[in-house]
Amino acid sequence: MEPERIGPYRLERKLGAGGMGVVYAAWDERLDRRVALKQIRPDAAGDLLRERFRREARAVAQLDHPAIVRIHDLLETEAGVWLVLQYVEGTTLAERLRQGPLAPEQVVAVARDVLGALEAAHAQGLLHRDLKAENVMLAPSGRALVLDFGLAKLYASEPDSPASDSMPGTAGLVGTYRAMSPEQANSLPLDPRSDLFSLGVLLYEAATGVSPFQAQTPIATLTRVCTHLQTPARELAPAVPAALSALIDSLLEKDAARRPRSAGEALARIESGSGAAAAPLDTGQTVSFTPFPAPHPSHHLPLAAAPASDPGRPVSVTPYRGLRPRRLALAAALVLLAALGLFLVGRLRFPSSPSPPGAPLYVAVARPEVGLGAGREDVVLAAAALQAASLRALTALEGIAALTPGAPEPGEPAPTVQRLAKLQAAAEVLTATLDCQAHHCQVVLRRQRGSDGRVIASTEPFEVPLDDLHLLDTAASTYLKPLYAGFHARPGASQLQARGEDYQRYLRLQRQWQEARPADLQPLLGELDQIRAGSPLFLDAYLLEARIEGFRFYQTRDARQLDHALGLIGEARRIAPDDPLPLDALFGVALNAGRLDEAEEALNALEQRLPGDVRTLQQRAMLSEQRGDRRKALELQRAAVERHPSDQLLIGLANLQMRLGDMAAARSTLENLLRRVPDLSSGENLLAQLELETGDPARAAELYTALARRRPSYAMLSNLGVSQLLLGRYREAAASLRTACALAPKTYSAVLDLGDAETLQGHRAEGESLYRRVLELVSQDPAQDNWQLLASKAQAQAHLGWKTEAAATIQQATVAAPDNPDLAFEAALVYAVIGDTSSARASAGRALDHGLNRRWFSLPWFEPLRRDPDFRKRLERR
Repeated sequence: MEPERIGPYRLERKLGAGGMGVVYAAWDERLDRRVALKQIRPDAAGDLLRERFRREARAVAQLDHPAIVRIHDLLETEAGVWLVLQYVEGTTLAERLRQGPLAPEQVVAVARDVLGALEAAHAQGLLHRDLKAENVMLAPSGRALVLDFGLAKLYASEPDSPASDSMPGTAGLVGTYRAMSPEQANSLPLDPRSDLFSLGVLLYEAATGVSPFQAQTPIATLTRVCTHLQTPARELAPAVPAALSALIDSLLEKDAARRPRSAGEALARIESGSGAAAAPLDTGQTVSFTPFPAPHPSHHLPLAAAPASDPGRPVSVTPYRGLRPRRLALAAALVLLAALGLFLVGRLRFPSSPSPPGAPLYVAVARPEVGLGAGREDVVLAAAALQAASLRALTALEGIAALTPGAPEPGEPAPTVQRLAKLQAAAEVLTATLDCQAHHCQVVLRRQRGSDGRVIASTEPFEVPLDDLHLLDTAASTYLKPLYAGFHARPGASQLQARGEDYQRYLRLQRQWQEARPADLQPLLGELDQIRAGSPLFLDAYLLEARIEGFRFYQTRDARQLDHALGLIGEARRIAPDDPLPLDALFGVALNAGRLDEAEEALNALEQRLPGDVRTLQQRAMLSEQRGDRRKALELQRAAVERHPSDQLLIGLANLQMRLGDMAAARSTLENLLRRVPDLSSGENLLAQLELETGDPARAAELYTALARRRPSYAMLSNLGVSQLLLGRYREAAASLRTACALAPKTYSAVLDLGDAETLQGHRAEGESLYRRVLELVSQDPAQDNWQLLASKAQAQAHLGWKTEAAATIQQATVAAPDNPDLAFEAALVYAVIGDTSSARASAGRALDHGLNRRWFSLPWFEPLRRDPDFRKRLERR
């Protein structure tokens, strides 16, 4: 039974009810005034929540602002805990909006009052956390008053009806679906800007009569809150002044940093002129009070997607002419840039910004962010399939160029949307999130602006099965296309034509390929043969197998592997005659094989299919360099960078400048890149290599130390060890190289360097053991004719005292690469160790002629050469 009296308050009638209690109109017999009583039932909250309620109620009671409904008293009885509140005649804003939107001047009046209330509360450290039209009363005087200030976050209640849009939970109320901020939806820390977002929702509803984010289901609503870019209020309601519409949009920014910094700042914008004057509101005379606040969301959605996809291994590496001895390890990003192999996971990579007339819209396709199910093998494959589907769907649209960002270094955090756009010089980023249960995933795709991450458009959540990745591909393509409704289908674009089991197997092989050693490649080729037999029109399988065969050809120079790669590309062209991917593959293989006329024919065809694409300009630069016209190559590479200043093109330019010996220009290029994109490991790594090669190993060691501290990869630690060797810090070098060897135990170059570090410390036995390990690793490598492998083998033999064998091996390397200036330094080292001073002097002279810095001859093995007066003068001239 309902009570008739609570203390001195006589209950008159019920105003509303919620899962936590009931709201009554009552009469205060002591002070002869009407009040509102809000009951918190004793069975609705535990002792801890009641204590929090008391503490918060005391804090709210200190607020004294005409737009905040005041708390008069707090009572505790057997019937529960009761709040005694100011009674306000009028109607809620939500009830008023059922009649239609407010006039602009009335919206301004509401905004002014609510902002004043927020400013007062925030000054006391209180957040509302459930600001919505239901919690704003419109009094007959024209004033808008805010209800339930500071209490919404304390209690979780059940929905008032099945149509409620509040999410149930027990951990404490956070807000109402449609009105909560993105940071609330993600259970992130809140500050006053969260209330400002909710105010933006409230004003949008008041001005247009519709909610900007309300959807049919709770999850869909929260997704729209986090991702959907609302239509400006002025477009729905032309009477809304531009300034007021702009203010609402600024309050609804997804990124809190882009909203007004405070209620006071937003209020100042109102006072300075929002385009409409305030006027009293036509509220009617209904007496109403809002029921208990809506419950807390028990699930939260991620705000942004992230990491980028690994573009796969290149088929070859362009040697760095004259300035990189064997000792410098290339980081993965630099290998990709130096590569002639242009085979990439999924689709072609097209760059962006600023674009000449007719240039495509460049979109970076980020690696999907996984929430529920992260780390599961089936979910990892689903994420890869989703990114591949997104790339395929975008590439099928004319006027769009899809970029596949490289994988982050181990331990490197996923880049933000803005950073990814800067790295790729992309105008937009396509992000995706997956939340996966046992058998299916829920997916959201977002088209986001690169400059600030603002969501341009997003899909509603859609479900895809985990056991049919082909269906996932179809679903993703179907949902993605409406995000780019203004772009038409590209003629000749290929579709995924593979059986579900073959596609899933292909995705696994693709991951294995990215991590495989040369000895692991033959089993991958056998599996790809089986996939092609089962799905003979599966284009990507042909190109992956061609990619692997091209890499093997680079390692072994076996013509059979080259013929197989070219045959696979020919089949791919037959399957998809108008698709640019097979042409791109043909260019890479032909260029790598030295078949420059074939490479040029493929490039000409690519330029016809992709007019104005900057990537073909970069390929033209690579072809010019292979033809020996490095100046032309530099001119083309600069032109590509001017059109598309991505990190990869800028690093490629710096690499080319280094190969041409223009170290000052290369340093300037890299420093400009690092100013634009700080902490870019690939740029810092190349700058560190430049410092080593221009004679400043101390600066190089400093850079590599910082890089290895942030991301201790094999390349960083190996190069740090080399820097320390040149500085004579052999103990430190051994420690760095030992860690590098632990990360890549079968990389013979790091084992060789570690052997040098131990030997130079006087640890002869340890050094010899490591040199023997080098010979063991070299014997297991299939690329027995590779000059780098032969040079490392010769050095190990020399250090073991096998003089005749070392001399023969380094001669074999010289036959394999007779004009390679890098090999000249390696040969000089071998001859110096075995005591052939004359041959060492000749090889060292060739290395110096090609620009090698004299600091490389500071190693102790070159002491006999340094005692030679003529050679010493030669070093001094360098």
